[in-house]
Amino acid sequence: MSDKIPFGLDGAVIARIDWQLALKRIIHDLRSDFIYAPHIGFIYAKAGDELIQEVRSALSNGAYSPGLPITIEVPKSFRIQVAVNPVRLGPSFSRPGSILLPHDRLLYQVLADQAAPIVQMKTDHSRSFSHQLAALDNPAMFMPTRTCWSAWQSELARLSQEQGIKYILKIDVANYFGSLNLHTLINVLNDSGYASELLKRLETVLISYTSNRSSRGILQGMFPSDLFGNFYMEPIDRFLKDHGVLAARYVDDLYVFIESVEAAESLLRQLIPRLRSYDLVLNEAKCKIIPKNQLHSEEPDLQELFDEAVEEIREQLNDDDFDADYGFQSEWEEEEEEEDDEDELSLEATKQLFDSIGTYLGQEENIERFCLPLLAKAESDHALHRRYENCP
Repeated sequence: MSDKIPFGLDGAVIARIDWQLALKRIIHDLRSDFIYAPHIGFIYAKAGDELIQEVRSALSNGAYSPGLPITIEVPKSFRIQVAVNPVRLGPSFSRPGSILLPHDRLLYQVLADQAAPIVQMKTDHSRSFSHQLAALDNPAMFMPTRTCWSAWQSELARLSQEQGIKYILKIDVANYFGSLNLHTLINVLNDSGYASELLKRLETVLISYTSNRSSRGILQGMFPSDLFGNFYMEPIDRFLKDHGVLAARYVDDLYVFIESVEAAESLLRQLIPRLRSYDLVLNEAKCKIIPKNQLHSEEPDLQELFDEAVEEIREQLNDDDFDADYGFQSEWEEEEEEEDDEDELSLEATKQLFDSIGTYLGQEENIERFCLPLLAKAESDHALHRRYENCP
């Protein structure tokens, strides 16, 4: 069981924490929040020092009590198909998107920052490619998403050429972030060497964010959750490596390279119970076995659209200026206006990619995650026009 609240932290631990780095990371992370709350972002930008002092004081006095997150249902890009001729898309699925109030978000980020060096050391970077950590003092916390995704794609291509490989088993976990067992996550971090005092505090706050009703699920849409959520699968990476299985993973999207369909069946008999022991189950609708030559030939036209959009933005933006998967890219500042003479972004290739969203069923979320932040940064209403046009 986790400690009862309120709680505190030892003064020596508090003194070792880089509070300013945590604050900078939150400000950077705000751009990808599921909930647009500029009035809260204003606190980090204008009253960050006071916020740090309040959190430190509460922890020093043993009087810190975590609150509840603010959560809304966020529509997913993946939509139910309507079985008519021709097939059309129907209602969207949804997932919870949350933000924390400032005191809780600062502590959550601090706890993640303290875990980051351990996660970096314990992660098998030849198998796990999502949310690769940047330099430990980098406000962005992670390497650019496009860099991580590109490295994953390159590794998939390399593994498909390994001798004896004929098939690829594509594995997707159902409701991944909502299924994480928080006690299991704590055990994984404990086994990796995360300091016990910090571990107890992390367990307390994670469980409090579920309103103490369960020990399942981690908040989505924040740097700390990205860190812990990706690391949760580390034992699965290790399991596959110990069994000599070639695999590469991006969060919960796992590609396993096998010699035959029979080999896939044999592996799944071991892998499914292993996943279940971590409270994870497969998304049967998204799991499949494909011949290896289909890895890059399933949708070559879509890949070409992505490549053109990537090249377009590479010429206009650098990764430090912008890198986010979703959310809002604006910040609330007093009496500050965008410069009229600032170069406008030209995103014709990005718009073409977005317009293809109805052509490549099953790829809607990947396309939207790539395009929407870029269109938002360019202050383009192209996506809105497309959505209105496609409304029934």
